[in-house]
Amino acid sequence: MFVVPHKREVLFDLPNLIVTVPEPDYLLAMKILALRPETEDENDAKFLIKHLNLKSQAEVLEIVAEYYPHKQVKPQTEAWLDGFFFNK
Repeated sequence: MFVVPHKREVLFDLPNLIVTVPEPDYLLAMKILALRPETEDENDAKFLIKHLNLKSQAEVLEIVAEYYPHKQVKPQTEAWLDGFFFNK
């Protein structure tokens, strides 16, 4: 079950299987909550932030809060976001 309803595109619709793809902002929210420094998580988060044309840490955290209102972003991830937007 998803935390909040969100759009999903159907990639495959087979008789016994439906494969959906979530929107990029939902993927970003998941990546930010799971982010581990120096892994592909960083590259994925950077790509999604640029793809969504986000300009600040606040915009990213707003997206996370929309999908996961009861989750808190780790302090290490907030520091990573500070560095990402400071070095842009």
